[in-house]
Amino acid sequence: MKGRREGPDDPVEGQDDAGKPAPDFRYTLLNTPTVDRRLDSKLLEKAIKRHVVAQVRDGGGNGVDRSDQVPGMEPDMLLDALLVSDQAFLDTVVPSLIDNAVSLHTFYRVIVRPVAARLGDLWCEDEINFVKVEIISMRLRLMCNQLVARRMAGRTPWLEDERRRVLLAHTGGDRHTLGFSMAEAFFQDAGWHVAGGSDLEPGAEYYEALRHGHFSLVALAFSRDDACDPTELAVRTRMASSNQHLKICYGGVAVSANPDRYRVAGADIVAVDAPDALRQAEIMLLGGRGGSRDARGPMEPLASVSDHEPLDGHE
Repeated sequence: MKGRREGPDDPVEGQDDAGKPAPDFRYTLLNTPTVDRRLDSKLLEKAIKRHVVAQVRDGGGNGVDRSDQVPGMEPDMLLDALLVSDQAFLDTVVPSLIDNAVSLHTFYRVIVRPVAARLGDLWCEDEINFVKVEIISMRLRLMCNQLVARRMAGRTPWLEDERRRVLLAHTGGDRHTLGFSMAEAFFQDAGWHVAGGSDLEPGAEYYEALRHGHFSLVALAFSRDDACDPTELAVRTRMASSNQHLKICYGGVAVSANPDRYRVAGADIVAVDAPDALRQAEIMLLGGRGGSRDARGPMEPLASVSDHEPLDGHE
């Protein structure tokens, strides 16, 4: 199917270390008075394209393990349907995944990630506009969320494991990226209680949630290196938490582009993508309780986590 493609309570202080990989260049350029206005349009166009590709590919990694397949579906097939808004086909995607017992990990790795990478290429090649990128990214997020909801609906209820409680928050910049939505979907699919979201950022509400939520993990997304001081944020997060054993996970576009900066900032987990964040979180919990699985009931998150590829080269 081929279609025509369209041409504590105070917020953490910011830093002066802009210019690192994958900052929000739209914000930087539009708020820099020294930029020559005659060059604005060209500079901004190049900067936005670089930024959008990073956001679309957030946690995209490289390559696909072709030993896994999604029956009746290929990345190009889904992308073409998304580009021409083939609703009849799109309505069959999630039911087909459920019927064929396709896990979220497999759908993400074999289909979603290649589609997102190709979407970024099309944007750079001027074959699609920004609105189309946003719409397709939103549809991919909805598909993954629907897949998780359908999978959870078919499961036998289990007792909630209090150690699988994660608070998601964003440090600023573009919030509604594919990678951030994937984090929520993967943790929910693995049986974690998920609180917060893309609209929660370090501030009064964030620290209040830490005081009363008794979370075992806080996952923070960085879209820009200049959003805040990651070291200070880690300190304040631990100070505010009611759990003295709280673990902190850093991820997002800026982290994927410059992980070494965040490894030395006090985070327990530095994740290249959503599956990697979940994999490391599960290993961390198992190490802390001697590998017991009794509280998980019928859920077996590690069985699905294990099909995430090694981290070397994200492949």
